[in-house]
Amino acid sequence: MFRSSLSGLSLAALLAAGSVACSDDEGTPPTLKDLQLSPTSLDVGKQTTLAGTAMVEDSDGDVSALLAEITLPNGQVQALQQSNLPGASGARAASVQVNVILALPAAGEYTLAIWAKDSQGNESAKLRQTLTAK
Repeated sequence: MFRSSLSGLSLAALLAAGSVACSDDEGTPPTLKDLQLSPTSLDVGKQTTLAGTAMVEDSDGDVSALLAEITLPNGQVQALQQSNLPGASGARAASVQVNVILALPAAGEYTLAIWAKDSQGNESAKLRQTLTAK
């Protein structure tokens, strides 16, 4: 059985000094960068927590959630649970703590993708991390 969740996401407040975000009708998509997760080598069938950090930036200051999906060795893509970021309101830049709990069902290479979404539905580009299950 493939068990997975995107959990424990927390936002460290790194607000732009003295600025208040304002948004236009459409808004601009957030940017997610510098994703670093470990471990990247996992034991088959063993529940493992991948922990790491990433930077999220949004000129509108309306980042609302992190999303994730995993691509299995056979090419099947499975969405993971969205993690809302209620403390991000007004933040133009912040460091996020990312924890992903996985139990990979079979040996092979997997690709984990994580991206940010804002309150207008705009999404950042997906950041990808290759995982190996042995």
